[in-house]
Amino acid sequence: MGVDFSIVVSSENSAYLAWQTQLFCFSALTRLGKCPTVVVHRANGSMRPEFEIVRDWGCRVIEAPSYSSHPLAIYPPRNELGSLLTIADHPDFCDGYVLFCEPDMLFATRSLDYPDELCGGCHSYLNYSEVRIRDVAQRFGVSGQVEMLGANLMVGLPYLIPTHMLPRIAQRWIEVLDSFAELKWIDIMYAFGIAAVIENLPIKMTHLMADNFNPMKPLDCSIIHYCYGDAQWSKRAFKNGRSPLERTEPIPSLEGCSGTIFGELYKQIREVRACAQLPFLGRLLTRAARMLNK
Repeated sequence: MGVDFSIVVSSENSAYLAWQTQLFCFSALTRLGKCPTVVVHRANGSMRPEFEIVRDWGCRVIEAPSYSSHPLAIYPPRNELGSLLTIADHPDFCDGYVLFCEPDMLFATRSLDYPDELCGGCHSYLNYSEVRIRDVAQRFGVSGQVEMLGANLMVGLPYLIPTHMLPRIAQRWIEVLDSFAELKWIDIMYAFGIAAVIENLPIKMTHLMADNFNPMKPLDCSIIHYCYGDAQWSKRAFKNGRSPLERTEPIPSLEGCSGTIFGELYKQIREVRACAQLPFLGRLLTRAARMLNK
């Protein structure tokens, strides 16, 4: 049996991330029996209704300013570091562990067996030998450890972080990220690895997560990261304000998909749609989660 943890998801007040966050919270409630904390970064406008829905389900929703302004450009992943800084100052996160996630993740099992240490999910495509990444490491005096980074710290979200480390990790992480002379979407993970080396923090690389690059792959993971897409289904098809959780959206056939990553993803989407038609179900989910956490 692994360590206990709270779940935190970093999101933004946009239609695209709001439905993903709603689906994420539903997954955490129904699969793990846990109510996530949602940190919503707001640039402007009223709070999206999806965040009110998850609040009604019993999830804590914390509003935060936007942290997306990087010295080079607007960089939305920087909000993840803003989320860590936000919860680091929150009185409810003073002990234990935090499982820090992105909205486009789902839970596929009833439990997660994490060790009692700082952890990050394996992302085998990370390549610390890139010249621009080595330059950042050299700037902080850890260039000699880049080879070790590539072998042992190919880690990214989800992170399991001891709560007492939150301020230390977040502050160093944001310092490293802001030093990049070039900027790519993936650099949020490179910055974490370099920050961990600077702080001399040992990290356990876990293999609990699988992505949907091959959506018909058998479901043999605990966490799904649906960061890819194909002709059958892609989260990016909903960047225009639509939501797959709406009843008006067509549902792909699940024939032959049982037991696959895609099958589990769309099974949970269907369940959220059904929950939306039964408002009281949210209260039942919350009650069940609290009972499981006792």
